Amino acid sequence: MPIQYNSNVLRRMNFYLLREVFGLFCLGVVAVCLLLSVDFLVVFSRFLVQQDVNLHSVALLLKFKVPWFLHLALPVAVVLSVLIATGRLAKDSELKAAYLLGISPTYFLLGLFLFGLFVSALALLNNGWLEPNAERSYRALVDSFFYSQPPQETRFNVAYALKDDGIFYASRVRRSQYEPQSANLDGILVLLNDGRAISAKQGIWRSIDQTWELKEPLVYLSGRKMAITDSMVIPFSLNSDPSTTLSKSETLTLGQLNRQLRDINNAGGVTRDIRFQLHRRLADASSAVVFVAVSSALGLHHRRRLASLAWAIILLLGFWAIWTLSGDLHSRGLGSSIVLAWLTPGIVALLGIPLALSRLRT
Repeated sequence: MPIQYNSNVLRRMNFYLLREVFGLFCLGVVAVCLLLSVDFLVVFSRFLVQQDVNLHSVALLLKFKVPWFLHLALPVAVVLSVLIATGRLAKDSELKAAYLLGISPTYFLLGLFLFGLFVSALALLNNGWLEPNAERSYRALVDSFFYSQPPQETRFNVAYALKDDGIFYASRVRRSQYEPQSANLDGILVLLNDGRAISAKQGIWRSIDQTWELKEPLVYLSGRKMAITDSMVIPFSLNSDPSTTLSKSETLTLGQLNRQLRDINNAGGVTRDIRFQLHRRLADASSAVVFVAVSSALGLHHRRRLASLAWAIILLLGFWAIWTLSGDLHSRGLGSSIVLAWLTPGIVALLGIPLALSRLRT
């Protein structure tokens, strides 16, 4: 007959395991951040030598990159911490003693799963808000090394399909330095709903008036040139402004990224990159709880530290390979942006959780 334990004893045992995992998790986060920072040392040293940047500015650059390091460090460290902690307890026969006394491995899963939820929430805060704000500050500081005034947000080959107005294309859209709610346009082609086609070398997008003002436009109807004028104002009813539309996805918080996606999608613009960035941040944050579910079941099953370390290496290599592959496929324009963004936690969940649970039952 299994031994009956009071809730205080079981709670203390669970807390003991979580304390072991949390300590290793903190060490893992620091180690992964230091490892990732090595790649930036060459860049920072070039700033010191070529741009005459002081050490204080280099320290600021490193500080602004910490959230990006945490983006990868949090899910990686949680795998290492769970498997190393359970491996240590298995080596010292502490897990074996608990199982012989009638404590089921599934009892420890709940505490570890809650820890995974905590890490995922922390990762969501980092990926959704801390990282884009830090990236914006990082780029502004780097630009100050090369420009007396930082360059304005610019996008190339931008197209909008507005139901009430027509199709608008510009080879370059660059936000105005002195009017944040305006943007300079180059290489313009507009197809209006009334059948007119208008081209111009330059123009101005004024979001306050919701117009495009074209300079020296050429107007065509049914392929025939109609007129050449000094300027022409065309309605452009996009409910957004250049400061939002032209901002890089990496520098926008989750809320700003969602608004940019909605505005550009409503305007018929290309949203593949924005959609990928939004879902990848959510997917990478959720990876922590998925990895904890898999690594906990595997770690609590094995009775030797070596097996836990082997699974840690397998999971980490799999994470890095799938994460890198999904980014490469997106950059090549292959596959759905949402599927690619969720590819890493999806594959781990589909393959790892059934495997882990089957081993846990043996």
